[in-house]
Amino acid sequence: MPLGFGLMAVQIYLNSYEKQLHRITLIIVGLLLSLGGITDMFFEMIPALYIGYLLLLSHCSMVHLFL
Repeated sequence: MPLGFGLMAVQIYLNSYEKQLHRITLIIVGLLLSLGGITDMFFEMIPALYIGYLLLLSHCSMVHLFL
């Protein structure tokens, strides 16, 4: 479903904005508005990766102690 909405948005974008300046400003505004969401997703993922690596390394070291 999101793919269909994305394709419709691209079609509307290409059909409605004929002037190059309008297309460029719309892309810039879209990037600025989505930048917050992208950085939030990235920074939410980083601690989970570090915790996962820490757990994996601690588990591997505990296994080597008992062998």
